[in-house]
Amino acid sequence: MITYFKNQRALADAIKKLIDDYWALELPESKMVKILYLLYENNKEMLIRNGYITAIIRQRLGKKRLELLMKVLNIQENEKH
Repeated sequence: MITYFKNQRALADAIKKLIDDYWALELPESKMVKILYLLYENNKEMLIRNGYITAIIRQRLGKKRLELLMKVLNIQENEKH
């Protein structure tokens, strides 16, 4: 699996697939958490800006996936964005 991405859309699509695989019981929770954290560490500048998850990532993931991402990474999201 690629862990460094060229743009936010590719990163969002990878996170989306990872979470969907987890929900489909195709991926154990421990592995999903480990990979999400690795993606976060390797792509912080594309995922977080000014302390918030970027708009493109939020839009591509949708509400439920975004909630899971924030829980796993322990990120507080501002509702105003």
